[in-house]
Amino acid sequence: MQYGELMDSLASKYGLPPPGTGEGAVVLDFNDIPVSFIEDERTDSLLLHALIGEEPSFGDGSVRKEALKANAALRETVGAALCQDPETSKFAAVQSIPLSMLDLDSLSAAVDAIVALAADWRARLGAPWGRTPLEAHNMV
Repeated sequence: MQYGELMDSLASKYGLPPPGTGEGAVVLDFNDIPVSFIEDERTDSLLLHALIGEEPSFGDGSVRKEALKANAALRETVGAALCQDPETSKFAAVQSIPLSMLDLDSLSAAVDAIVALAADWRARLGAPWGRTPLEAHNMV
């Protein structure tokens, strides 16, 4: 299945409108977790990027340490790696999958896993979406 067909089928499976696969990334929203899908023609693979968010400003760097431990132990990541963008400091889960290995079922399974991983790590950040870090800190 070609990249464009695969993305349209994926969106349809989740009840989302067809994303179109022109230049740039396709971004689909899964329960307020945006997942970017980027076709890498050089490696003939699909990169999945699920935004997690930022460590709260009152944080002590423990989220970064836990993410590195999870990556090193290959636990909890279910095929995805946890990373932090050096420019924005936002955390994300990323996974690269060869297009030749993808069909709708395997892509759906990868999406479900990366969305679950991102949701779990959002909870670890300690700042529920829609609240400021100070409000979240005062709830603890």
